[in-house]
Amino acid sequence: MTRASARKRAEALALLRAALALAALQLLRALVEWAARPWLGERGAQAAAMAALLAVGLALLRGRIRALLPARFRKGDVLAACAAAALYATAPANYLEGAPAVANLLYGSILTPAAEEALFRGWLWGELQAALPSGRSVLAWNAALFALWHIGYVVPNLAAGDLAAVAGKVAAGLAYGVLLAAIRRRTGNAWGAFLAHGVCNLFRI
Repeated sequence: MTRASARKRAEALALLRAALALAALQLLRALVEWAARPWLGERGAQAAAMAALLAVGLALLRGRIRALLPARFRKGDVLAACAAAALYATAPANYLEGAPAVANLLYGSILTPAAEEALFRGWLWGELQAALPSGRSVLAWNAALFALWHIGYVVPNLAAGDLAAVAGKVAAGLAYGVLLAAIRRRTGNAWGAFLAHGVCNLFRI
């Protein structure tokens, strides 16, 4: 076996391991959500599942937690995120929703981005960097796996044969994935990707 073919094989194995790990994590998310639903309701169960994923993501990172955060925080980033949250919270429609609006804000714009960014722009990014030859390859595969990850959110649609919904979810995941991976590559950490992810989810872009 030549050196080039050995490298290609190692890259393929690394990608396969990453894909299998992500599939296992989606199964974990679904199981936690299913088990928690009778006790916490639908949104509470979803939040519990994302909290479990966040815990796993941080555990996988271990000593690489710094990969998530910048060397120093910029006030503008934090202020922009707070302004977006305030804009959402003061929208007239949300006064009618009350507590559910707050729950949706916490789940969709904080907990979900934190869990997914810890996994994808934290742990997975480091795994891909160690296995793939270029930054572009890391970005491309990170975005592709992020898109496939979103199939786990539409399994009922897939089972029902609603392929349009599945395709839409995967396409949205790919668009998000490219944007967030590009931010991760440019900034060298997952903080900017977390903020962008949270704001996009906030306004359901």
